[in-house]
Amino acid sequence: MQGRYDGLMRHYNRYECSCEYIVSRRGNTRKVSTCGPCKSHSEAKRLHLKYYEKLLPADEDDQLAVVYELTKPLILGYLTGAIVEFGSFCGDVVRHGNLRFTWRKNYELSDYKDDAYEAVSLMSTRGKKSFGDFKSSHITSRSNFTVDHGFNLNLAFNDQELLSIDHWTWRIQEKFFEPRLPRSSRYRNLITYIGSWTHSENQVLSKKSEASEELDLKQFVCFGTVRAGSNLQLPRLVKGLTQQLLALDKEEVVTLLQYTLWQAGPRGKTWHRQSCAILQEEAFCSSMQETLERLLEECRGNWAKGKVLLSLVLMLRCLAEHEYLGGHAGLLSARGIAKRWTRELLVKMNQCTRDDDRQDFRWRLVEICAIGLLTYCSGLRDVHEASDLLFFSTVCADNISNKEMVDEGFIRDLLHHSRKALEAVAQEV
Repeated sequence: MQGRYDGLMRHYNRYECSCEYIVSRRGNTRKVSTCGPCKSHSEAKRLHLKYYEKLLPADEDDQLAVVYELTKPLILGYLTGAIVEFGSFCGDVVRHGNLRFTWRKNYELSDYKDDAYEAVSLMSTRGKKSFGDFKSSHITSRSNFTVDHGFNLNLAFNDQELLSIDHWTWRIQEKFFEPRLPRSSRYRNLITYIGSWTHSENQVLSKKSEASEELDLKQFVCFGTVRAGSNLQLPRLVKGLTQQLLALDKEEVVTLLQYTLWQAGPRGKTWHRQSCAILQEEAFCSSMQETLERLLEECRGNWAKGKVLLSLVLMLRCLAEHEYLGGHAGLLSARGIAKRWTRELLVKMNQCTRDDDRQDFRWRLVEICAIGLLTYCSGLRDVHEASDLLFFSTVCADNISNKEMVDEGFIRDLLHHSRKALEAVAQEV
């Protein structure tokens, strides 16, 4: 192209202009023919060259990023999208403002990637240079018509710029694990102390003036301080049980126990979390088991104390799951109580004639059988355990047909956890 331009300009400069002109009556000059040199000059002025835009960015790391984007297996793309999707559900992972250009859809590179949708992809806030001022220029305007790619690199999630993982804002507390209490709950003012272990005892004491009139101040302080700090949660819990300051028959207390026993919290020095590190001490585990067994004996004769039994089973499971053998013995005792209550309720339900009373018994049967299933936290040791497992499962399934039972929050959560316990036993078997 440069040679063509040079040849035309040599022809133009070698010969003189011989274009023919005429002058009109009014004195205007008009060209009637164009000579060869002028034609060469006009053609030389029209010689524009398109720019060649490199396929990849200049930086080597950026090149590798684009190559990975175009060649990575589809399953990795889906996995990345799933991780980011989870992150976006738990918090803020993107910067608002849509990105416009996608590397994988770049015309010259599109053959390297299929059209399968991936939520996470490399995108650009700028278009290609060849789309704008760098589309073409005159041959004499530049010495080099090879330019860097106009796209920049931004990792995008659903066409929005994805923040660095170090800048993700997590709101798991509010979105996933925030406890829910009825508006009329006497523990309503303590809701912020259920799902958190970062508060102090003094913060709870400062709230005593806001305590419900239905709640004793000692119970208020005990409930609010159970989770104050990571290391003393279980000792405070056992102390509250010993002093009878925790009403185990209340759903709010069951919720507090679930958060205390299940929420991971900070790491400990061993495989135990900080909140459960004390379970490595034999003396504490023995004291906790004695307290729980005493409470089991107190509720044995009253099948109306289903939530008390559930609370005790949850704590015994914690002991058993942390390799304390006494926890398994306590769960066996709790299973026997649940089995006895189930049989008594079946007899009473069959003797009922009123539909409302039968419905109440069915509700309690589902609750007690679900608790019975929670007493299994390891494989079946003998035929009797297998028989009891089938007994609880069958009675629960036979009485769960009412839609209200499935929709009610407490029962729904209890059934979910019992089903998970049943699935864990099935896998071990």
